Amino acid sequence: LHTFAIINTQKLPAKNYSSTNGKDLQESINKYSDLLERQLELINPNVIIFGGTFRYYKDLLKFEDSEIVKGNVKYISKGGKLYIDAPHPSYWQISEEEYVNYIASVVEKWKTNKL
Repeated sequence: LHTFAIINTQKLPAKNYSSTNGKDLQESINKYSDLLERQLELINPNVIIFGGTFRYYKDLLKFEDSEIVKGNVKYISKGGKLYIDAPHPSYWQISEEEYVNYIASVVEKWKTNKL
């Protein structure tokens, strides 16, 4: 993987200027779904890592619960792309090393077509 991009789901500052709650996040995805889809289309990434937002994208990306592989990290391999349901990077209950290793292990398996 040679390039990456970070796309914020929330296109405007949080209403409380601190963090975004689930309801506001879902409203933002619904409001900006065309923009979010266009960003993903233009960037055309092979791997998409959701930082705690995967559940909000299920409908937009037309994921079925039966497609989700569950383990240390949930993921979907679909259409030549890997979608990873990772915690938000600020999630404090796992170490940075565990966080990176979980994601890296799924990506490595995917790259070697073991998913």
